[in-house]
This record gives sequence, structure tokens and C-alpha cells, in this order.
Amino acid sequence: MKRFMVLLGKELRELLTPQTILPIVLVILAFIGLGKVLSQQSKVASKPQPVLVVDHDSTPASAAVAKLLKASNFDVTQQASDPDFSQNIAQKAVVVIPAGFGRDLAAGKQTTLETYTVQSGFSLAKIANATLLTGLTAQLNTALAASRIAQIAPRLDPTKVLAPVKNDEHIVANGKVANISPDKIAAYLGSQITFVPVILFIVIVFAGQMVATAMANEKENKTLETLLSLPISRTTIVGAKMLAAAIVAGATAVAYIYGLHSLQSSFTGGVAVDDATKAAASQLGLTLSTSSYVMLGVALFLGILAALAIALVLGAFADNIKSIQALIMPLLLLLLVPYLATMATDIQTLPGWFRGVLYVIPFTYTFQAMPNLYLHNYGLVALGSLYELVFFIVFMVIAGRLFASDRLLTLRPGSLFSRK
Repeated sequence: MKRFMVLLGKELRELLTPQTILPIVLVILAFIGLGKVLSQQSKVASKPQPVLVVDHDSTPASAAVAKLLKASNFDVTQQASDPDFSQNIAQKAVVVIPAGFGRDLAAGKQTTLETYTVQSGFSLAKIANATLLTGLTAQLNTALAASRIAQIAPRLDPTKVLAPVKNDEHIVANGKVANISPDKIAAYLGSQITFVPVILFIVIVFAGQMVATAMANEKENKTLETLLSLPISRTTIVGAKMLAAAIVAGATAVAYIYGLHSLQSSFTGGVAVDDATKAAASQLGLTLSTSSYVMLGVALFLGILAALAIALVLGAFADNIKSIQALIMPLLLLLLVPYLATMATDIQTLPGWFRGVLYVIPFTYTFQAMPNLYLHNYGLVALGSLYELVFFIVFMVIAGRLFASDRLLTLRPGSLFSRK
């Protein structure tokens, strides 16, 4: 046990170098800093947006347009004419109300509003700002239609005439029914379900490269020969390497979760989910119990261990640091395929052959663990974790045999394709 702890300390010192710690710290600081910047930008975007209303009509109807804009979070500037029209439309949104606007509305005719939106960029925030005026006409039509209905048929409720059918939305999940919009439940669960795969993908890529790089570094510096010549069991060496890598990967996962949570909060603005949505999610059983979190933690940990075992075997074929990127590519593909597939679609709707390929890859079960737990598919999560454990053991056996053989010192990337 003493020798194992000495080896574990040695592996941790080799993995936790300034070259590995600094990028993690910088990424976390970048997440936190970016989150604060985006949070400030969200506050700026929520402020009233400037709009110029050029009113050539000057009637109560045209005044109602300006009033509606103010109610829609616009900072309205009104003027009867605009001698600098071409200059103004390049700087801020402009709404032009033509002469005769009120007269045509009073006569029951269709009239026109001219709107000019400034497209100053193509980020998500800029695109959102560019669509602010789009709903103006729809809101105005609804208000004017309600006013006309009230004049023509005072006894009728305009809202019931304009929307004679009301959608009483329900959602069914886990065999239970809740009276709530599916959009609210989807928004409530969406960020949580997509959050874990992103963290897992980043951590596995980082940890896999770290393990393979450490192996290549030992072979390149000839320290592996010294380590293998010591009177220590090869199994102890492999176990110490895996445990050290798992500790570092776990710590990295916690750090990334903290950083990405700060970044994610900037998008939501820290706004809490309303009580009705929480109550509906609880009614549908779309919550995670303590045992569910334990199963999720086991699935994630076994997924990381499986990736580390693969990386350890691949790293055995590296003869220098430069060869790591090419050698680690199989692991990246095994991550990327199920990651994109599970994020983009429902696996059950894919062709049978492709589903078979995905189920062979252990990380598919890791990426699907959280959705399955929300849907109470505990058996699938347990079987997936068992498969990950078997996959990990198989690659640990392969790694143990590589370390037990002197061929470990002579393995090269080309030997993967060489004939015996």
C-alpha cells in the first residue's frame, strides 16, 4: 500500500503541473468573466430601445401607435417630419406613419406603417433586437380589431371573437398528466439536460489528452524504463496512474461545472423558475431524487474512467508528445458521435444499424443518463453503467498486459498497423 501511495503521489505531481493547471484556471476565469459581461449586456438589452416615430398624420390613431411602442419597451421620439431621414434610419429604428392613417382606419380601410430596423450585427443579441419591431403590426392589428368589434357589437367580448378557441395545454410524462404548457417544462429541463453532456465532453477530452500526454512524456524522457525496472507490481503502476488521472479529472469536472454554471446564469439572468412550473415538474415526476443523483454520478464517473482507460492504452503507442493528437483521435470520435447524436435527436428514431453502433460506444449511456433518469428509466441507466464498467475493465486488462510486457517500451504509432 505504501508503494502504491508513493506512485500515486508521483503520478499526481506529473499530472498537476503548471502546464495543466493554468489552462483550467484560465478557462474557469474566462467563463466567469464572460458570464459577467453577458449579464451586463442583458441588462443593457432590457433597457428601452430608441425608436423615432415620424408622424405625418397627427391624429389620435397615430398617437396610439406611439403609445403602443412605449408600452412595448421602446424609448419613443416623435416628430412631424424628418429632414435627416436617411441619416436617422442608419442610427436607430424608425416608424413612419403616413398622412391619412387615422382617416383610413376610421373608414375601415387597410392602411400601412413603414418600419426601418437597423441591422448592425449578426450576434444573437443583435438579431433579437432586429426583430423588436416585427410584432408591432400584429399588436396594433389586435388592438384596432378589438376596438372595431367593441364599436360594432358592444355586447361581444373582443378577445373571444379574435380568439374563439383557447388551448388548454397538458403534458404527459412518466404516465402522469399536468395542466401546463409543454414549452415551460421543456425550458425548465432543457438547460439541465444539455448541461451535463457539455461538461462531460470537455472533461473527457481534457483528461484523455492529459493521460496520453503523460505516457508519451514518460517514454520520451526514458522515465518509464526506470519505473518498470523497479520491484513494483505492474498492476500497481497501472492502478496508480488511473487513480491519479481520475482524481484530476474529477476535480476538473467540478471546476468546469462551477465555471459553466456561472456562464449559464448570465443567459437566464438568475431568474428563478415560477412555482407553477416547478409544481408541474414535480407532479410529472420530472425531478431527480437523491438516489437518481447517485446513479448519475456513478454513470458519469464510469464514463470518465472508460475514457481514461482508452487514453492510457492509446498513450502507450506514443513515442513523443507530437504524436498524441493523432493517437487520441479515436477517443475523440467515440465521444463526438454519441454526443452529437444524443443532442440532436432521439436515438430510438434512428436506423437500427446506427443505434447498434451507438449502443456499442460506452459514452452513449453516459450522455443519455440524465434524460433517462428524468423519465424513470432506471434499468437503462443501471445497464449502461454496468456496460461502462465492463468496458473499463477490458481496457484496464489490455493496459495491464501492455505494462507487463517489455514491448511497451518499443510500441510506436506505426505498430498499430504493422503486420506480425
